[in-house]
Amino acid sequence: MSAVGGPDLITNNLVFHVDASNPRCYSGGSICRDLTNINGNGTITNVSLSSDKAFLMNSNGSSISFLKAVNLANNFTYSVVFYVDNIITNDGTVLLTSFNDFYGGMGLAVYDAASDVYGLWTAFTDNISAGDEFTVSFGGSAPNFSRKIRILTGTWNGTTCTFYLNGNKVDSRSQAPAIISEQTYIDIGSNHGNYFPNNLTAAGTKIYQASVYNRALTDGEVLQNYNSLKTRYRI
Repeated sequence: MSAVGGPDLITNNLVFHVDASNPRCYSGGSICRDLTNINGNGTITNVSLSSDKAFLMNSNGSSISFLKAVNLANNFTYSVVFYVDNIITNDGTVLLTSFNDFYGGMGLAVYDAASDVYGLWTAFTDNISAGDEFTVSFGGSAPNFSRKIRILTGTWNGTTCTFYLNGNKVDSRSQAPAIISEQTYIDIGSNHGNYFPNNLTAAGTKIYQASVYNRALTDGEVLQNYNSLKTRYRI
């Protein structure tokens, strides 16, 4: 998958990919298409296309929801190109998640707490009672973090969670394996699970691209994906 101004986006084991600027993904209306042709169509709720070709969340409950057909087992990568207009004070902004109806799954979010901005990467087993969140400080206040396009990536290789911001490894954490066998949804924006704070995505949030792999990308591959996109989004 080529990208202007950089190397190709990694496609090996890519099992979900949406790009708001691609008319094959979105051409208006209430349907969004998974470009990998694996997960079919997603249902759009209170989301519009922004002037710079992003999915614009118009309210805290805005979402694009796909019924998922892929089992990610114990290795996966989630990545999202996003812009946050305003992080909800002392609360979370959900970006890209996959949960079942028992709140088992994984996801990416950012939130504001104690005058700092944190990233949240979660890998739960088949219900909320097991698993762990992984929070990483990005430093600075919410206003300083907002109003910039960024790429957030989380990987899980069965034993270790790793968090990347704009291609750079921020932190990693080893923990007990989280066996996730009942994922039901892929959600962009407000999610089906009940773990993230109030399940909200702040109005004004933009999602340009979102990707899921059924393996953990390496540091070099995460960096390659960043390099393939940074010129396009002027990061």
